[in-house]
This record gives sequence, structure tokens and C-alpha cells, in this order.
Amino acid sequence: MLVWAIIGIGTALVIAAVVTLAIILWQAYERRMLLHLLVSTEAVEAAGQALADAVETMSSAAPEDIAVFAEDPTSVDRRVVEEVHSRAFILADELDNIPLPSRLIPVAEALSDAAVTVRDQAGRIYEGETGSTVLDKFFDTDMDLVHAYLHRARTLIGRTCEAYGLADTAVYGGGLYL
Repeated sequence: MLVWAIIGIGTALVIAAVVTLAIILWQAYERRMLLHLLVSTEAVEAAGQALADAVETMSSAAPEDIAVFAEDPTSVDRRVVEEVHSRAFILADELDNIPLPSRLIPVAEALSDAAVTVRDQAGRIYEGETGSTVLDKFFDTDMDLVHAYLHRARTLIGRTCEAYGLADTAVYGGGLYL
């Protein structure tokens, strides 16, 4: 009878250890995925800022520079906008397809929405387009919409970081420092 009691207690301890280990590993996975989303937030915000900078630069550019932007699809400023579009497209696709714990899905969706908004606003000019159509589309870029989606995503990731106990997170030069 004593042998069965020892086997029962041993089995209970093993089960408790396995459950505890599973919980610890799951929490570590959730935290790692949250850090990935935090880095993605910085990338989406950088794309939004690059678009805002391009709009600002062209808004205060000399008439000759604006003409080059409108007529030359290979101009530096047009390539910047195309690069923002391309980067935001990649970010949105990654955020839409990343496997996440269910608690982090709303954060990824908000980030994806922000990336899609940046992509759509940066992609208003088609590759071979020239002339006044380019200027009309570009200067009609809705940066308020971009900023609204970025703010929503940043707010949600901030709340989620607080819920997970991540405080004072900062991303510098592609590295994450806690």
C-alpha cells in the first residue's frame, strides 16, 4: 500500500512539474512574440514617418524639384515613396500571417491596419505615372489618417506591454533594449 502512495505522490509531482513548465514556456513564447510586435511597431512607424517626411519635403520643395518629381518616375523622391510603399506592403503581409497567441492578435491587427494605411497612401502614384496626376495624388496623401492608425497601434501595443510587465522598452538601431 505504501508503494502505491509513493507512486501516486511521484506521479502528481511529475504532472505538476510538467504543467508548470508548460505555463512558463507559454509565457516566454507570448513575451517573445510581443517583443516581435514591438519591433514591428517601430518599423511601421518608421515607414509612416518616411512618408510624412517625403510629403513635407515636397511641400516645401523648389518648383524645379516638384517638376522632376512629377515627370521623372526614377527621381530620388519618387523612389523614396515607392520604397515606403514596398516596405509597408511587406510589413502588412508579415503581420497578417504571423502565428500569434490569441491575446496578441488584436495588436497585430492594429499594426497591420496601420501598415496597410501607410502602404495605400504611399502607393497612390503608379509606377509609370507622370504629370499633374502625380502631384494631385501625392499632395492628396492623407497623413492624418496615417497618424490616426499609427496612434491606435502604438496605444494598443503600449497597453499590452504594460499588461505583460514590459516597461521602458526602446528600440535603437534595429536592436531591442529592455
